[in-house]
Amino acid sequence: MPFKQKLWPNLLPAEYRISQGMTRLPRSSSRRVVAAAEQERFSLKKHTGAFPAGAIQFCLKQAGVSLDQVTEIAHGFDYSPYKKMYDLDPASAELYRQVFAKDVLLDQIRRDLRDFPVEKVHSVGHHLAHAASAAFTSGWDECLVVVNDAMGKFKVLLLPR
Repeated sequence: MPFKQKLWPNLLPAEYRISQGMTRLPRSSSRRVVAAAEQERFSLKKHTGAFPAGAIQFCLKQAGVSLDQVTEIAHGFDYSPYKKMYDLDPASAELYRQVFAKDVLLDQIRRDLRDFPVEKVHSVGHHLAHAASAAFTSGWDECLVVVNDAMGKFKVLLLPR
């Protein structure tokens, strides 16, 4: 959000970021969601673009899990396939470097989740993340998931459990 505010100072707050920082923690044995929270609940800033450290801590506490028990962190965006597109103009290249590059995420992990090994942080496709979140908490062995989220793509995925 700070990058966009510098580049386009006259946008409404909601126009800078629709949603950021939701954390959900599924319990693998039952595949049910045991906690979910938006970062704005903790920062008291609507549509915050901040790293969801407060939401993460809340979800861990609700689930009775410590950070050292987390085996992986999956970030639901992977911009690396689009890096060449961002390199086409200077503002987009800077946006990628300051906001979308995986190193930015890893720096936030190092800052806010100091003890978590960054080699266990992975970026996954955005639509796959939506689909997995629905399928893995559905309670069914197989299900059809349709993802249509205004990110410019439409995919239908069948995910086996």
